[in-house]
Amino acid sequence: MKLKKIAIAAMAVVAMTTSAVNIVVSANNCSDTPFTDYSISSTSKYTSARSKTDATSATVKVTSVSSSGAKMTVRFYNASKVDRTYGTAKVVGVSSTYTYFPNLVYEKGDSSARLGFTRYSGASTFTASGVWSPDSV
Repeated sequence: MKLKKIAIAAMAVVAMTTSAVNIVVSANNCSDTPFTDYSISSTSKYTSARSKTDATSATVKVTSVSSSGAKMTVRFYNASKVDRTYGTAKVVGVSSTYTYFPNLVYEKGDSSARLGFTRYSGASTFTASGVWSPDSV
């Protein structure tokens, strides 16, 4: 009986302790920023830099291109346009879903990130629109 009371008391302490613990979620910069009618060619076109607040992947979703089937290569850079892409660049085209991009912006101590686009296929020059975020959930 004494062992049963000790076990119940221990379970009560554990229950109270875990219910009193706050879960901390860091607010990251995962809201979408549009890029509209970006001229894509063999020369890199960069977005404005945005604050990078954690080590999560960045996201991009291309919603339209002016040349049917055109695709672009996307890389991630710090504010000074130093490449921080993790691994190889990704080729993206129009999609209804986000593409996630592992990158080393935050891990290298940089506080801002930007996208860089170059033409991969399609017309020699085309425009692209979509949204992107330096952080993800």
